[in-house]
Amino acid sequence: MRKKTKILLHRSYVTAVEESSNILEIIENLYNLLHESSGIPSEDMGDFENFLRGLYTSKMIRRQTFQLTNLTTDMVSVIMYIIVWLNSTKQMHLQADITGRRKALETELGKLWEKPFLHDRFGIRTIISTPGTTEENNAIIIEVSSYIIGILTRKHRKMYNEFLSWIHTVNIDKLSIFKIEYILNLPLTSDPDLYKDYVSNPKDSTYQSLHFVLDLESFSPILPGSEFELQFRTHAMHDNAEKGPASEYSKKRRPETQGIFCVDDFSQIHIDGFTSYDSKEHDTDGIHFPKQFIARKVSPTLVYL
Repeated sequence: MRKKTKILLHRSYVTAVEESSNILEIIENLYNLLHESSGIPSEDMGDFENFLRGLYTSKMIRRQTFQLTNLTTDMVSVIMYIIVWLNSTKQMHLQADITGRRKALETELGKLWEKPFLHDRFGIRTIISTPGTTEENNAIIIEVSSYIIGILTRKHRKMYNEFLSWIHTVNIDKLSIFKIEYILNLPLTSDPDLYKDYVSNPKDSTYQSLHFVLDLESFSPILPGSEFELQFRTHAMHDNAEKGPASEYSKKRRPETQGIFCVDDFSQIHIDGFTSYDSKEHDTDGIHFPKQFIARKVSPTLVYL
């Protein structure tokens, strides 16, 4: 990327943030500013046009933030119940931390310059541990992810039917049952081309995780075409991704856009909950930090009778 392009993108982003009161306004203002801009070096024009197309998609998706957040929240609850079912009926002794989150806006913008098609704006991370060895835990997350993806997509009908039958025989309230059945009746599919097995084949950074992308089919009654990334890790994998060698690699990603989509002076910002980069508490809407909006825990002792 040429220096002139970097300066234009950075100035446009700062202006968009200063003129906005929320994330959606930032995206809309940035799109309008860049759509009307001129003087992009010819060497960057192709990437710039792809970035604009990706930004337009982001704008349309972010307009559905409330609905997508609610749907992701309900999917987290379904995954929680599936893990409880595995513990209750298959004695898997799983401990799990399940979180739903939106990708940070500034991270999203950095990725859009590299590729205009993102599949992980909304995601669910499931961190699983058992009393077993590292090798046993690695095998278990592959097995558990197969159960969860198979049930959510109805690809494994036997497991799907067993789980549906189970929720009606244990002490689960009617509202939760309604939400579970609602999610399981949605036309969700798992795109095999976007499946990433970084457990069997770790990245060079030592990062490990399983990544699936679930799509809502075009005939879905709600949010057709929406995508959700599901990640599965062990606690050891998560610690490495957050604090170990893999975390150091992640901090150095996207060097080409480093320093572009960021704010230099917060004194001109008028967005509630976005006051600095010091901590997540200073960014409550997910502009710089990912926005986690639901967390659930499952232990082997959590059972429904």
